[in-house]
Amino acid sequence: TPGSRSVPSSTGASFADHDTGVLWRLKVWPRKRAVAPQTRLPSLQRAGVNTGSVSLQIGKMRYVRVSCFKGKVLVDIREFYADKEGDMKPGRKGIALSAEQWNQLKEIVPEIDAAVKKL
Repeated sequence: TPGSRSVPSSTGASFADHDTGVLWRLKVWPRKRAVAPQTRLPSLQRAGVNTGSVSLQIGKMRYVRVSCFKGKVLVDIREFYADKEGDMKPGRKGIALSAEQWNQLKEIVPEIDAAVKKL
């Protein structure tokens, strides 16, 4: 944006002042190169000490991440991809559910299971 200062990150990307303010409040900063998925040993990983978020791998490049954003707990189910440098990036395919939506989904799991069995 015009008149804003860019701040370089550890990955070489730059962020405008207003972007870094959001990142600072969330304590989420661009990560260095991620380990290739096949070399990840545990399926439960701490995403970061400061964020307190937890990531669970549910498929080859799919993860469920439980985190806090603006004081609200979110359950984010998302597909990831590896960019040209091999860094893991969140894809567009995914959904972030509030705690209330997550609880509603858990309540209807038996109905979903029954529908899957019928197909």
